[in-house]
Amino acid sequence: MKRPYILGGFLALTLATGPTSAAFDDLEKTWASFYSTGLDASKAMSVTDLTLQKDAMTLVFKKGILVPMQPIEGEITGAMFVGEGTATLVPPTPMDAWYLKKYYGADKFSESFTSMYMRFSDGTDKLFPKPPPGVDQAAVASQMDAITKAFDERGLAGAGFRHGSRLHGLEDRRRSGA
Repeated sequence: MKRPYILGGFLALTLATGPTSAAFDDLEKTWASFYSTGLDASKAMSVTDLTLQKDAMTLVFKKGILVPMQPIEGEITGAMFVGEGTATLVPPTPMDAWYLKKYYGADKFSESFTSMYMRFSDGTDKLFPKPPPGVDQAAVASQMDAITKAFDERGLAGAGFRHGSRLHGLEDRRRSGA
């Protein structure tokens, strides 16, 4: 009488591994697309005095070009900005303030930048302005080569992280049959 239960358990275990493998394949595809997704030049826009408040960080894009990335599974997960901007952080806790003072040497973080590569998963792209219809995109188009180059350089830095990640190691072991 125990044999049917053992056989049934073995069959259930065998059948249950199929979706797990498919789910892992989907995870691999999503992970790979996170690092291979490019910029969506058709959505590039010129921005002036755009302020994004993200928790304790304030990003001000004074003047430049903002280019969102192509969507992954329908979601925009990043953008590239090239132009003039500032990032300011007021530490939210006393411990953060102590750490910032010790290692940065000031009570608040404030830096200017000329390019920023952003990744996000919280709908930050919904805060980007929509370009008005009929706006001349010549200024944007003339700078796309420089923006794409800066984006590609940032992507290469991210590729180093990907190849050192645990998921990449799992992928290698899975392919080798280990």
